[in-house]
Amino acid sequence: MFGGAWTQKKLGVLSKYLQAYRKIFSSNPKAKFFRTSYVDAFAGTGEMPRPDLAILALIVPDAAEGEEEFRKGSARRALEVELPFDHYVFIEKDARKCQELEALKAEFPTLDVKVINGDANEELN
Repeated sequence: MFGGAWTQKKLGVLSKYLQAYRKIFSSNPKAKFFRTSYVDAFAGTGEMPRPDLAILALIVPDAAEGEEEFRKGSARRALEVELPFDHYVFIEKDARKCQELEALKAEFPTLDVKVINGDANEELN
């Protein structure tokens, strides 16, 4: 299984940082002349793999909602930023994960999202 408690801390910090960055950037009058891009060179799928909690959700109805928030990866968190970036670029070497990123992209049709299937070290050049 991918990640652990440290991963959740990292993703929580990332969410707060992206929200604050976009809020500060958007409120700066001089920044209106610039375009913003979010680049994730090792994008993954946008969701952390976790076991199915269907039985737990029957016992604790709020568990499913908490689990959904818990599972959000960096790509999904970036796309959900309240004041969106102008462009998003997700680079992922695994073709299967790129398919999942394409499905995630479809959930945000108004955003400019590019999914690149390739090695980040090469694609960033």
